[in-house]
Parts: sequence; C-alpha cells; structure tokens
Amino acid sequence: MSTASQPVRHVDHATETIPLGHHFIITNTGEIHGQDTEESRTIARRVQACVNACVGLTTPDLEAGIIQDMQRVIADVTPILQEQLNLTRHDPEPAD
Repeated sequence: MSTASQPVRHVDHATETIPLGHHFIITNTGEIHGQDTEESRTIARRVQACVNACVGLTTPDLEAGIIQDMQRVIADVTPILQEQLNLTRHDPEPAD
C-alpha cells in the first residue's frame, strides 16, 4: 500500500498483479470499502485532501509535475518577498 513517501500508481489489471496486503477502494463520497484500518483511513484522508486541492488542475498538468513546479517557484520567491516585507517594515515614515 502506498504511503506519503510512496506515490500511488495506476495498475493495469490485465498485465500486472497487485501484491497481497491491505486493499481498499475509496468511493467518490469518501467511503472506504475493504479493510477498515487506521492506515486505510489515513490514506483515504490524504487522497481526499489531494483531490480537493487539485480542483481546477488538469490531469495532464498534474502528471507533468505542476505541483512540484509550483513548490519550486514558491521556494524561490518566498525569500524575496520576505526581504521586501522586512525592508518595508523598517522604512521610516514619510515626512509630511
């Protein structure tokens, strides 16, 4: 079963065998069918959060890595914005 450190992958049932272990299905309403374990609930919660966060993004964009691209941009821009915010806070009041 995939965890936060292991990405979920699509399985082609015609050519691949799913390894034995915990299996469950999450319905479009968030119900879990299969083994109801703490791990299953945690993964279902994560999947639901991911789906909700990706509203408006296309599947091809997600597959192409748009989330990772956005994380890199945020990491690059955050220090610049923080520096600008600090400069603004330390500017003297304008004279009347």
